[in-house]
Amino acid sequence: MISKFETPDKWDSCTDARDDPASGIYPNYWTHKTRSGHCLTMDDSKGGEHITMQHRGGSMIQFKPDGCVQFVSHNGQYNMVFGENRVKITGAYDITVDGGGSLRVEKDYNLTVGGNMNTKIEGDYNITSENYNATIRQNVTIAGKNITARAGENVNIDATGGSLSMAGKTDARLTTGGSLSLAGSKSTGLSSDIGMVFISGQTGVHTTALAGQVNSMGTLGVNISTPGILAMGSATLMSFLAGGAIMQSAGTFISALAGAAYTVSAGAMASIKGATVAIDGTPISTNMGLSPVAAPAPPALPALPIVAHVTTPAVPSSSIRGPR
Repeated sequence: MISKFETPDKWDSCTDARDDPASGIYPNYWTHKTRSGHCLTMDDSKGGEHITMQHRGGSMIQFKPDGCVQFVSHNGQYNMVFGENRVKITGAYDITVDGGGSLRVEKDYNLTVGGNMNTKIEGDYNITSENYNATIRQNVTIAGKNITARAGENVNIDATGGSLSMAGKTDARLTTGGSLSLAGSKSTGLSSDIGMVFISGQTGVHTTALAGQVNSMGTLGVNISTPGILAMGSATLMSFLAGGAIMQSAGTFISALAGAAYTVSAGAMASIKGATVAIDGTPISTNMGLSPVAAPAPPALPALPIVAHVTTPAVPSSSIRGPR
């Protein structure tokens, strides 16, 4: 049996005290019925004491043996209070509406619940208001098949005292019609546990470290490729370091320009190969001997014409001597 402090799963109506076997014991009751069918009953039967006043249409007010009052209204019930209306209930309070229900408050409406509040809706839950403010002292949990948050202007999510985490079992996307900025007061990281991280732009991709360095590192390798021109520049010093080999290759040519010095060094061998290798500078210095490379043969000179003209030098007379 459900106590008066508990709410049943479903409540239909109370029983009629006149149907109790303890009521209607002669001569302990009195009943008067009018010609149209109105009925007034006062019952003093032990254990079934009650007073029942019933309209001929079926509407009834009944004071039951335990002291509770039962109102039964056929064809509607209307209450109008020209002033205050205060209700205090010391037990459970249950309302069952088989049709539609509504509550209209012309001014402010306050609802205070001392314990938990549970709302079960079989259909949709719709809220329309000017502003919606929710203050939760502990945790907020929202679970659903799909969750969509849409704003006509701005959406702000701020974790003022801790971290902000967003995770997706399959894909996670951030799209915008304007600019997308990811900023961190300390560090900002993009990582993938299994696959790759792609950063692409329709016109360009810019990576800037305002006060430190930009580091790109891969366990297996780092690939930088473009169908156009790949340009890397530095206002001061540009350095390429590798524990193994550094390789540069191009389908046409590689051009390296430096405003001051351009240094190529290797712990073992530094190799520059090409069908044509041009090194130009004033001056050019090396810190070790260069391996001689056979220079290409100069082009052949054109053949000169042969002229048949011989000039014999004069012989001085003192040098002419006869036989002795």
